[in-house]
Amino acid sequence: MFYQSARVKSVEMSPGIVRRTLAWGQAMMGARFSYTAGALTAPHAHPHEQFTYVLSGHCRVRIGEEERVIGPGEGYLVPGGVTHSQEVQEAAETIELWSPPRPEFE
Repeated sequence: MFYQSARVKSVEMSPGIVRRTLAWGQAMMGARFSYTAGALTAPHAHPHEQFTYVLSGHCRVRIGEEERVIGPGEGYLVPGGVTHSQEVQEAAETIELWSPPRPEFE
């Protein structure tokens, strides 16, 4: 129930994208992501609701048909089943939450 950074394992999900799962519960989970400039998250959809909060850097985000560049202190919510993608404009750090938890991220 308490987060300890020394126990968090880093996982390189794809080039320039590193995930550290922070918390895992029955109804939600959270992770911290590190992105290098130019990293891409291809268009995809999943049944999980997702919230992303940008700690640093800038990202071009597309949710459905809407696209925006977001930066520190901004975020976005993706309803389950909606196609979304991301292009990192400059190195970025984010906190991301999903409900329900994503088993492949445990």
